Amino acid sequence: MHQLLMAALMMGLQSTPPAPQAPAADPVEQALAEYRKAWKEARTLAMKASALHGLAVTEVRDARITRTLGKFLSPMSDDPDYVLAAVAAEELGDYKGDPLASSFLAGAMPTYRKVPRMQMTLVAAMGKNGSASLVPILLERVRDLSASPELAQAAATAIGNMPVEHALPAMLKEWADLNKKRFKETAYPIVTTALLASAQKMTGAIGTTVADFELWWSRNSAQYPAKKAPTATGT
Repeated sequence: MHQLLMAALMMGLQSTPPAPQAPAADPVEQALAEYRKAWKEARTLAMKASALHGLAVTEVRDARITRTLGKFLSPMSDDPDYVLAAVAAEELGDYKGDPLASSFLAGAMPTYRKVPRMQMTLVAAMGKNGSASLVPILLERVRDLSASPELAQAAATAIGNMPVEHALPAMLKEWADLNKKRFKETAYPIVTTALLASAQKMTGAIGTTVADFELWWSRNSAQYPAKKAPTATGT
C-alpha cells in the first residue's frame, strides 16, 4: 500500500506542468523607468543633465528613447541657459546615422537662430550624427560665412566628421563655388581652411585643393556604394 501511494505521488509530480515563466522585461521600458526615477530625484540642472546622459548611453537604441531626448531641444522656462538642450543635442549627435535623431537636430536650428552658442552645439552634433539629410543644412551655414563667420567655420569643421560618401561631393562643390565667387570676403580663409581639413579627415588623403579631392573621389567613389538610409527602431 505504501509503495502504491508513493508511486502515485511520483506520477503526479511528473505530470505537473512547469510553472509559466514571466515574460522578459522590455529593456527600453527598464531604461526609461530608471531615467524617470533619476529625473524625479534630480534637484539641480546638473542632476537632470546626468539623468539625460544616463538614458542616452543605455545599450538599447529605440525611438522612445530618441523622442525623450528630442523633446529637451525645446527651450524651457526653468533652463534659461539651455543646459538641457545642449546635452540633448550632444547625445543625439552620438546616435550616428539615426534619422529620427537627425530630424530633431535639424528641427531645432530655427528655434535657436538667435542663440549662437546653441547653433554651434547643433552643428557639431549634426557632424557627429552624420546623416546625409544634414549635409545641406551644414553647407547652408558654410555659405553664410559673411553673416556668421564662426558658425560657418564650425559647420565646415563638423562636415569632416560625416561619412565621406554623404558629404564630400556636395562639400567640394560648395568649396569650389567659394573659391570662384567669394575669395575676397574676410571669413573666406578660415572657412576654406576648415573645409580643407575636413576633406583631409574624411578621405585620409594629403590634398590641398578642390581638384585634388575631386581626383581622389573619382578614383575611390566605387568603394562607397549608395546605402539605404537607416530607419529608427520602435516607430
